[in-house]
Amino acid sequence: MAFMRSVTAFVLFNVVLIPYSADCLVCSHCTGVADPNACRSTQLCSPGQSCFQRSRTTQSGTVTYDMGCMDTQICAVNLGLPIVGRSITKREKSDCQQCCSVDNCNENLCTLGSLTQSFLLFVDSRNSAVFRMDLATQSYVLIESLNPVVTNPVAIDYDYVHQNVYWTDVLSKLIVRGHVGGAGTTIIESLSSSSTADGLAIDPESRLLFYTDTGTDVIAVLNIDTRKETVIIDSGLDQPRAITLDVKQRKMYWTDWGSHPKIEVSNYDGTNRRILVDSGLQLPNAVALDPTDAVIYWADAGTAQIEKMNLDGSNRLTLSNGGSTSHYFGLAVDDHALYYTDWNRNSVMTLPKSGGTAVPFGKPAFGRLNDIHAYTGPQSNTGNNACVDGNGGCDHICLPLAGNSRTCVCQQGYTLQTNGKSCSGSASVRLTGGNSTSKGRVEVSLNGGSWGTICDDRFGPEEANIICSMLGFQRTGAIAKDKSYFGQAQSSLPIVLDDLDCIGTEGSILECSHSPLGSTDCSHNEDASVICASEGQVYLSGTDNNYQGRVEVFLNGRWGTICDDSFGQNEAKVVCGMLGFPRNGSLSRGASAFGPGVETEPIHLDNVQCAGTEASILDCQHNRVDVSDCGHSEDVGVLCQADASVKVRLTGSSSNLEGRVEISVDNGATWGTVCDDNFGTAEAGVVCAMMGFSRTGAAARGSAYYGAGSSSQNILLDDVTCTGSEYSIMQCQHSVVGTSNCAHSEDVGVTCQR
Repeated sequence: MAFMRSVTAFVLFNVVLIPYSADCLVCSHCTGVADPNACRSTQLCSPGQSCFQRSRTTQSGTVTYDMGCMDTQICAVNLGLPIVGRSITKREKSDCQQCCSVDNCNENLCTLGSLTQSFLLFVDSRNSAVFRMDLATQSYVLIESLNPVVTNPVAIDYDYVHQNVYWTDVLSKLIVRGHVGGAGTTIIESLSSSSTADGLAIDPESRLLFYTDTGTDVIAVLNIDTRKETVIIDSGLDQPRAITLDVKQRKMYWTDWGSHPKIEVSNYDGTNRRILVDSGLQLPNAVALDPTDAVIYWADAGTAQIEKMNLDGSNRLTLSNGGSTSHYFGLAVDDHALYYTDWNRNSVMTLPKSGGTAVPFGKPAFGRLNDIHAYTGPQSNTGNNACVDGNGGCDHICLPLAGNSRTCVCQQGYTLQTNGKSCSGSASVRLTGGNSTSKGRVEVSLNGGSWGTICDDRFGPEEANIICSMLGFQRTGAIAKDKSYFGQAQSSLPIVLDDLDCIGTEGSILECSHSPLGSTDCSHNEDASVICASEGQVYLSGTDNNYQGRVEVFLNGRWGTICDDSFGQNEAKVVCGMLGFPRNGSLSRGASAFGPGVETEPIHLDNVQCAGTEASILDCQHNRVDVSDCGHSEDVGVLCQADASVKVRLTGSSSNLEGRVEISVDNGATWGTVCDDNFGTAEAGVVCAMMGFSRTGAAARGSAYYGAGSSSQNILLDDVTCTGSEYSIMQCQHSVVGTSNCAHSEDVGVTCQR
């Protein structure tokens, strides 16, 4: 009877009528087509009919497909389990039905049916997809189709309480949630860049998700409702991979395929840890548990064997040997059979729990299958759970244990107090390098320790809002800046936090998820910065640096732009002064030179007129706030002097977009030229950026293209070599200032683009 679920023993019954709406389905309708996806004709079904798709082989050996409507009675299946289908109108309610036979099924139109069914869940990394397969009919449906460029789904499990599927993505470093009905995805956890979450297991009643991380060699737990996370086991692990739970005894079982392969077990909190198997293993990729029979199963890609053993260590048996062509990865078990994935098979495979010959389960329609999970209904009698009521009295995460006991654990950065329930921790933040208390590079001190920075990986508006809220500013409207926008911290300062990921409602950044404290792959050129929203605050947008860009000002609770009407050097002086730069040498750039603002943003100020000495742009004359006849194509920008002593100009041309490059290193007192040796596109881009123009499209012109400099001028720079990202030509490599083997016939020029 164990093989009654195989393809060869599939039986159809025609005694069950599927509930149907008064609305009729519109089905794809073609006959004898080679590709069912190419079918463009449709058919309006009669009441009581469903969509179908049938394949048949012609005498020449080619496969063709028929599609259309079929009486609902023919679509009833064994065990009385109907499948809900999807019509071409993409309706997803129970009025859309589908025929259920393995060979007579409108797969391309179907969605998910009754959630009381028994089914398999599995992920396909080659096709970047998540699938559900009905255990009764072996028909499958696509739950989620993912972006193959940035995703690689590996581990999967099911939360039957909220009917959500969870999977790990080892390429995007994410834990993702999607409804079993396929209604979009939500990122639950952003993992560190060094993480590789190969295994995942859920206790739905306790709202806990455990995962193995073979990148950092830890086992961690996450409360899937609060998103609080901590590491449970961080020692004695080499390459942890598969993990499964006994939700009644509150134990977790996992495999480790490192230098000493093994299978281990512990309580949810990591206590009572012991090795179950450590011999005869090579690459134990998969593990499954039958708590009713007290049996553990595992699949080893190195030995190409599927084995089982009693939980007391007795009666170890080999159930299947796949040989050299097999590479087992995922394993699941239900009351009747084992189901497994093999990287070298394009179908799910099954064999009896007692062992025997493995056969395909369902169609061979997949790429590389990874993890697999079997669901046959909520596990009954999971015992008393000390964490169900009031989170067990725990501040952060409650881990239930057998015997109606529990352990409270805290997020990293917090300390469990002597009462065994409360978590304490503190984070202080400050902003530096921005010449203001409301903007700057973020520096943080945890629990009164030394100050350090935050890496800009995954740093965005939510994280910026939390930091600004901690500093007493409003929680909304904060601007996140990356790439050391306000300068790099001293090399002696550590990078304390990386991969910070906040919801936006936390009271402290310590409550957000993040990489292990002090663990980072960043350097200080990735220090995160923020600009907090405060009335009258200005910042420059549209570039990667803080000294030039489109002017944005925060007024009436919103960020907005300034029109370029009447906006000149004096007005630029005021903005640059507000930003902490020297006023002299400030330049304005109109006509949205740094790109237009967002269409939904207001243009706050128009016809601004300043003397140049005002403390704030709001002290200048201007139209009433938010009264303007401009569009965002007239957004103004400014160029401030980041290094007041170094200036650049273009001469020898009637256009301000091109000319001979002349620089001053004494604040404009004297000017000199630049030799064209090694001077190319990257160097031209830096010069153009200093002038407030685009780096893109910049071109170098050698051999005194715009005329030679005066014989009284020095050639100040030679052998200039830039990466192209520098904000000043002086940041590039060059010979000693004033030292050159060039003549003015080699003076370089540039052509810039707005």
